[in-house]
Amino acid sequence: MSETKQIERRKIVVMATFPPRKQSMLSRVKDLSPQCDELLIWLNEYNEIPVELREYKNVKCTLSKNINLKSGGKLMFIDEYKSDYYIPVDDDIVYPASYVHDQITNLDNYGQNVIVCRYGEFVKTQKNNIVQFHYAQRLENDTQCHVVGTGTVCFIPEKIGFKQPTIDELKDKSTDYLLSRFASENNIRCICLKRNANYLKDAIEGNTNFTTIGALHLCKEFGAQKTRDVESYSGWKNI
Repeated sequence: MSETKQIERRKIVVMATFPPRKQSMLSRVKDLSPQCDELLIWLNEYNEIPVELREYKNVKCTLSKNINLKSGGKLMFIDEYKSDYYIPVDDDIVYPASYVHDQITNLDNYGQNVIVCRYGEFVKTQKNNIVQFHYAQRLENDTQCHVVGTGTVCFIPEKIGFKQPTIDELKDKSTDYLLSRFASENNIRCICLKRNANYLKDAIEGNTNFTTIGALHLCKEFGAQKTRDVESYSGWKNI
C-alpha cells in the first residue's frame, strides 16, 4: 500500500521597503529571518543592498532600480514561489517569534484554499462603509472579511489560483485591493484570525491611526489610493 506523498512547502516571507525605514526593516529581518526558509526583500529607491543584510544566509534582496512599486514589491515573487507558503510582511509592524508558525498552522487548519490575515475590513455593501479589524486590536473570533491587509496575510498562490500581478497593475492599484478583489471575484474566503490585543504592534509611532473604527488606510502614504480602489469596486459580496 503506497503512502500519499506530502508536498513540502517552503516558508517564504516577503517584504518591500525603502531607505527612510531602514532601521525598522533591519529589526523586522532580525525577528523574521529565523522563522522562515527564505526572506525576500524588494528594495525601493536603494542603489545598493545594505551591508547589514549580508550576514543573513536566507535573505535575498532585489533592487527595484528605476521602478518604485512601493508595497507592490511584496507581490513580485508570486510566480517563483507559487507552491509555497507566501507570507508578505510590512517593515513597520512588529511580529512575534511565533508569527510564521501561527500563520501556517491557521492556513492549514482551513484547508489551504483560503487567505488568512491579521488585518481585515468588512464592507457593508448596502451603506458602503467599513468595519475595520486592525492587527493591534483584540479579535475574539475568526471573522470572514472582504479586504485583507497584505502585510498580515498568508496563502499558497497555486491553491487559490492567484498569479503575479503585472508591474502596471502594482503601480496603479494597492496590493490590499488587488488581492482582495481577486478573492472576491473567485469566491476565495478571507479569514481575519482571532488574537489578543497587541499580538502585532506598530513599529513606527504615529504611522497608523488604529483607534478610528472605519478607517480605510493601513498607513498614511497608501491611504488615499486604497480608499479609491475599495470604493470604486461594487462587487463586494454579502458574507
